[in-house]
Amino acid sequence: GICHNADRLWQRKLGLGKKGDVPKELVIEMVTKWLSVESFTIKENAAIIDAVLRHSEMNKPDDSSILVALKDADRITCSMAENVMTAAQFHIDLPALDPKWLVSDPKANAYKDPRSVLKGLECRYDWIDEKSPVCVRLPKAKELMKRRADFMRCYIKEVIDQRREVGLVPYSFES
Repeated sequence: GICHNADRLWQRKLGLGKKGDVPKELVIEMVTKWLSVESFTIKENAAIIDAVLRHSEMNKPDDSSILVALKDADRITCSMAENVMTAAQFHIDLPALDPKWLVSDPKANAYKDPRSVLKGLECRYDWIDEKSPVCVRLPKAKELMKRRADFMRCYIKEVIDQRREVGLVPYSFES
């Protein structure tokens, strides 16, 4: 559980902009310390540390069972309802929504350039799409993710519908 957030913990502690800026050695040291109170073998420790280091990557056919489970668990956790409120902490430089592009933003990408926190929530759709290189893979994860993706779709649709209801969609703006 908490082990996979070692990079985020160091990111905050060191005041770094991105978790990718955290030295890998610090993550390994922290996770190794946490695992030392358990009775894992050296091989199991190595597999857990590898999973922690690689859990943000796209799915690969050779992912270990530990890595698959951690990736799926992370995606499920990041799709829970409270993430609607907490997603902005990872996009502090973005507006909550961009009214100009609320319905369609041809330049936005939910992962690489969401352009708004609301658009960033759409990456959850990929986590349930079996053709996606970031979809959840375990049966229980698929079951859990379906409900969470449905909620995100419903939430985003409701934001748009409510703004449309009061005349804010389409958004009139001056260039």
